[in-house]
Amino acid sequence: MSDYFARTPSLPFLPPSGDEGRYLALLALARLAGLRALEKIRLLEALDSGIDLARLRLGDLEAILGRSLALGSWEPKALLAV
Repeated sequence: MSDYFARTPSLPFLPPSGDEGRYLALLALARLAGLRALEKIRLLEALDSGIDLARLRLGDLEAILGRSLALGSWEPKALLAV
C-alpha cells in the first residue's frame, strides 16, 4: 500500500506521500452523508488538529460543526473501513 503512495504525484489538495492517514480521513469524509461541503472542510481541519475520527462521538461532531445532526446512526469506524 505504501508503494502506491510513493508513486502518486503530489497534488495541491492531497497530502504529501507518506501521510496515508490523511488519505483515509479524506475518503471517510467523502463517504459521510448529511454534511455540507464546508462542514466537511471544517471537520477535516479539526482532524488535522489531532482529533481522531474513529473515536469522535456524535456530540463532538455536532460541537465542531455548530449544529445538531439528524443522522440515523453515527459509526465513524465504519467510515474508515476500506
